[in-house]
Amino acid sequence: MFGYTKPLFPEAAKESLKLYQEYYCGLCFELGKIGKLPYRLLLSYDLCFMAIFFSALDDDPGILLNPHCPLPKLKRGRGRSSRFVRLAAKLSALLYAAKFSDDYADGQKFKARIGNFILQAHLEEVAKEWPEASELIASYPAKPPVKDLPNSFGKLLGDLFGLSAKLLPKPGFGHFRDIYESGYDPLYEASVRIGEELGRWVTILDAVDDYQQDLRAGKDNYLNYLALPERQNLAEELSAIEDRIRRHAALLPYRQSLNLIQDLILYSIPRTRLELLAKKLPEVVQ
Repeated sequence: MFGYTKPLFPEAAKESLKLYQEYYCGLCFELGKIGKLPYRLLLSYDLCFMAIFFSALDDDPGILLNPHCPLPKLKRGRGRSSRFVRLAAKLSALLYAAKFSDDYADGQKFKARIGNFILQAHLEEVAKEWPEASELIASYPAKPPVKDLPNSFGKLLGDLFGLSAKLLPKPGFGHFRDIYESGYDPLYEASVRIGEELGRWVTILDAVDDYQQDLRAGKDNYLNYLALPERQNLAEELSAIEDRIRRHAALLPYRQSLNLIQDLILYSIPRTRLELLAKKLPEVVQ
């Protein structure tokens, strides 16, 4: 995963930061339960965001943990787990397995062998526990054209968000009950749209972040397929994606962690974009 949905909260959002850290530690703990220390290396901000997002829509309050942390300075940390944290851990393994397969096909054979060695012992078991996600990831092209990466990864993440949304309880209150009785599933539809937009957002940010490095290494990059005016408008395009994420997310019936969701979507995501573009965009539009 890309790691751009960072917890960059405002100074006053101490409770959100504390809750985020609990989920982050909980995801690390659940990864460790699958494959011990090597699996903890798969920890990412993006899967933590997904775990928090669906946990906030679920009626499962989760459980608090006091896990032993392999990092000495964090031994006293507290973790929070839920069924969607556990699913995010499984999804991490499946996505990284697909990434290592891509790396092998791309000539990075040593890196791919190490990654596959770490994952292989438990991967079959993970795939059996969530076969729908395993089959969905396997159905996507291993190496889509670079110019199609934002839409391709957006489609994959949208479908994975939709798969997760199907596990949520259906709201039985207010106008939501009437909507479901009409045969329309707003939770599923909004989740798919959010996943698609988030997938496009992180892929474009990653292209901006890696542009100069890819240029020096002679690697292809999504931005190579954009004309200069399109590169100059990247800030507006990313801001428009964030606005669509906000509009879809605002309609959902959260059951818990609403302040954390708001701080992530309304503050952290735009701040990540602003900070990265301030540093990297001048290199891209030269």
